[in-house]
Amino acid sequence: MKSNLSLSQTQKIVGERVRIGRKLKRLNQLELGNLIGHGRKYIYQIEKGKININIKTLYNLSQILEIPIYQFLCEEKLYRESERFKADSILEIKPARKNKINLTIKIKRGEKWISL
Repeated sequence: MKSNLSLSQTQKIVGERVRIGRKLKRLNQLELGNLIGHGRKYIYQIEKGKININIKTLYNLSQILEIPIYQFLCEEKLYRESERFKADSILEIKPARKNKINLTIKIKRGEKWISL
């Protein structure tokens, strides 16, 4: 299956999913950086989609954030049980104009979806 996303769009998607996973785990950038053997600036660069990360780093992030590796990379909706909100959450990412993506985050509380 061929991706319709550019490398920079993919980096931004991965970065956004790292940011959301980090927040759901209630970690700051420095704490997450220390857990994977890097600093706060490295996590910041990942979350902003400014750098490529290697498979080892992606694997470590996957283990710490409890997100399967494929969910960092797939173009489909990301479903995750949020411990913070005690609700399902959805991260929906769609390609937009050049080097831009549309991002929608929704949290489900009871039967109601709330957009963030």
